Amino acid sequence: MRHFEFGSRSPPLNLSCLYHSGVEGQPSMFRIRTRRRVPHTRGLRVGILTFLLYSSTYGSAVAGRMSSSLAGFLRLHDDRIQNVPTLNTIAPFFVVDDLQASLDFYCSKLGFQVTYTGGGDGVGEDFFGIVERDRVMIMLKAITPEIHPQPNHSRHEWARWDAYVHTSDPDALYAEYMAKAVPMHRPLANNSDGLRGFEINDNSGYVIFFGRPLSS
Repeated sequence: MRHFEFGSRSPPLNLSCLYHSGVEGQPSMFRIRTRRRVPHTRGLRVGILTFLLYSSTYGSAVAGRMSSSLAGFLRLHDDRIQNVPTLNTIAPFFVVDDLQASLDFYCSKLGFQVTYTGGGDGVGEDFFGIVERDRVMIMLKAITPEIHPQPNHSRHEWARWDAYVHTSDPDALYAEYMAKAVPMHRPLANNSDGLRGFEINDNSGYVIFFGRPLSS
């Protein structure tokens, strides 16, 4: 039994390698155990199996020189495991007719804040903007006078929403928006998709659902 443990982070990459030599110089059974799920295990198997083959064939002297290379391989693999990227949010990109009117709507009606405007470069009017509230971000852009918003429902009635926004308390948010006279597309309710929430129309006709799963 050979045991390897690499990585300074918790939990470290922990491997137990068990092998038996049925024929001299060649392992007949090889197994890797890990304390946690390890992606790309095939690469680990190849690296460790190579080490074990050299160890059993050429002895401890050669194996000793190889062990540092194996350790480096496993440390690199551990870094890749620990640094797997996570996805945190997504931002809808809405085409609008009037950027300023849309910025005003999202701020005054929906409680967002403008975090960026640009495109005019100080010469003309800005045509791109970003609004944010908590961890939700929406991008807005006026293209050209002949390019207009095209909400999903205008293409087909089954495509009712243009964005889904998860909220921890749809009831409180609904009360806030009702007090601000936000145009409602559908009132607060539990729907057939297992969600509790409501739908609003923004000033460009986009339909946004605010809600959460009933089970959460």
